[in-house]
Amino acid sequence: MTKGAKLIAALGIGFLGGLFVQRSLNHLPLSPERALSKVKASAKQVLTIDGAWIFLQKEPWSNGKLAYEVYKGGLTEKTGDEVVHYDFIVDAQTGTLLSLEAQVAD
Repeated sequence: MTKGAKLIAALGIGFLGGLFVQRSLNHLPLSPERALSKVKASAKQVLTIDGAWIFLQKEPWSNGKLAYEVYKGGLTEKTGDEVVHYDFIVDAQTGTLLSLEAQVAD
């Protein structure tokens, strides 16, 4: 095998290895911090976010027949003198916001 052929073979193997690693990493769940970042980015389109938090442990959750591994957390929005708290549920795999509900103060 010539040096050029060896170089091309090494580049091809390196490319395929990188592609395999990338695809493997895409199947890992998001960190809680990354999931919270995605929630905040989605919610900023409709809310003025003042604060945010997230539980660090994933848990099972279902919406009808669809089952997910999720993170739960909350957002706060301050408008004037009023503070509104929202609970959210986010898919731990994709960061998709599955639920966002305002909590009514008693």
